[in-house]
Amino acid sequence: MTNSVRSSHLIQYTKSQLLQLKDSVPLNVNKRIYKDLKDTDKYILMNKPTRRKTKHRHIKCLITNRNDSVATSVINPKNLIKIKTINKYRSDSANTKMCLLNCRSVMNKTQDINTFICDNDLDILALTEAWLLDSSDSSICELVPTGFSIINVPRHKRGGGVALIHKSSISLSNLTGEKFNSFEYLDSNVSISNNLIRCIIIYRAPSKSEHVFFDEFFNFLENISGTNELLILGDFNFHVDNSLSTSANQFKDLLNNHSFKQHVQVPTHNRGHTLDLVITREGSSLVFDDLDVFDELISDHFPVKFKISIQKPDFETKSITFRKLRNVTSDQIVNELDNTEFFNIHLLSDVNAKAHSYFTILHRTLDNLAPLQTKTIRLRPNSAWFNNDILEAKKLRNKAERKWRETNLTIHEQIFKCKKNTVNYLIRKAKKSYYSDKIETGQNKQKELFRVTNTLLDPNYGVTKLPTTVPVQELPEKFSAYFSQKIVKIREGLVTETSGHVHHKNLSSDVPTLSHFQQVSVSEVAKIIKQSSSKSCSLDPLPTILLKECLPTIVPIMADIINTCICKQTVPDDFKTAIIFPLIKKLGSESGEKLQIGIKPEFHI
Repeated sequence: MTNSVRSSHLIQYTKSQLLQLKDSVPLNVNKRIYKDLKDTDKYILMNKPTRRKTKHRHIKCLITNRNDSVATSVINPKNLIKIKTINKYRSDSANTKMCLLNCRSVMNKTQDINTFICDNDLDILALTEAWLLDSSDSSICELVPTGFSIINVPRHKRGGGVALIHKSSISLSNLTGEKFNSFEYLDSNVSISNNLIRCIIIYRAPSKSEHVFFDEFFNFLENISGTNELLILGDFNFHVDNSLSTSANQFKDLLNNHSFKQHVQVPTHNRGHTLDLVITREGSSLVFDDLDVFDELISDHFPVKFKISIQKPDFETKSITFRKLRNVTSDQIVNELDNTEFFNIHLLSDVNAKAHSYFTILHRTLDNLAPLQTKTIRLRPNSAWFNNDILEAKKLRNKAERKWRETNLTIHEQIFKCKKNTVNYLIRKAKKSYYSDKIETGQNKQKELFRVTNTLLDPNYGVTKLPTTVPVQELPEKFSAYFSQKIVKIREGLVTETSGHVHHKNLSSDVPTLSHFQQVSVSEVAKIIKQSSSKSCSLDPLPTILLKECLPTIVPIMADIINTCICKQTVPDDFKTAIIFPLIKKLGSESGEKLQIGIKPEFHI
């Protein structure tokens, strides 16, 4: 700025004018004017601090004593009832999560699908083209996470097949219906949090005739029109996104004529077509519209993830009953028995009284030292082989997946695929090391070795599902009648086969009879117990491992009861009780008779 321009902006004040402006309120100076004033090296200093002391005006504080108001309440708080509040509006995370996936064979993707279920916190996964054989397929052991179950409808030929993996807490019953030539389906009633829906999974192979499919699917929709909540999932192999496709338009018209709505509006195949569909009734609010369709690199089809308006089910719970026996010592048991009539049992003459006193006193002693406790646990997916390396690899994989979702670039897809393969490799390595150690340590323990191998190969290992066609109260009698009749049939068959070929011979009548038995000694009973395994039954008055520790104290009473049984030639009633554990041989039978044939008893006495 030149001197002429700068001088034109200068304002001159007299002394009297400045004194008049002293006590006035300062105004905000324009930035341009302030800059010009600053450039002239002349400042207007306002409110300059002085050495004069400032006078402070004190605020008066008034304090008074408030009179306490006395109010008489007519409400008695003890009469109020506390009402439990309910959260009416639940967040989306509290809804049931479902997914539809055409996996193109689970045989080489078992670990991928297992991880996919756990990482996405799915409740139900519908699979098409599962390629499973039956419910005993060993691939199911690695496919289904802990706390989940599977229902499978195989094709019985190469390829195809549909399956439903669900939380075990979800009640599911398979519905049988007419079989069709043009498509495969699984029809089931699904009960989730006391809400019943009918879920149907369909797969139509592209080689099947479209004309036959439309006729059969029309009849199928007519038969299911009477149900309430309905959910149809599947791969129909129609490009419903192509408005020029005649078959796709005919399929959509068929759905519209039956008042059905198709929810998937984006491609579900890596070639860019919508093949995997989610169908509900028109006007139904069962399925939320915000479907998540994204390539997880499991197959050439994208998983279709969605939520339904039903409260998310918890994992299955299991009640376990146990005793804390670690702190129980033999000295404690002996001290407890000293305060009872245990050592006077030998004075009783009746064998039933002796056995009953023996069982009762030992049961009471065990309850005093280690009472029964019940605990409820949730069967969550649990991997004993999981380690920190897998955890860190999963974090890197998830980070790569988020980056790929943001950019959708090929390079980021390749990075995600590499990270995903790393996770799968570490999981396989950890599982191999874990089970190898289990097998190595269980070489000399046959039971432990069989348990490990059955866990790896038998999907039905540990399943204790009983027939639902017969009430639980009637099952013991049904089992007893079935096996009794089976013995009768075997005997009748033996008599029929040998009745025409019996050769009578002169048999000697000098056959000794077993009428006298030698009594056992205390040392013999102790030796037998020491040599026996430590396996126990819930009916045992004392666990075998504790019995062996207290053997010098208890074995004389046991020997006395055994010798009394030999002398009286009878078995006490307490020794005639057994527990039967039914072992399922084959799953999937629908009739009660077939289910009984598939069960064998196991006796623990």
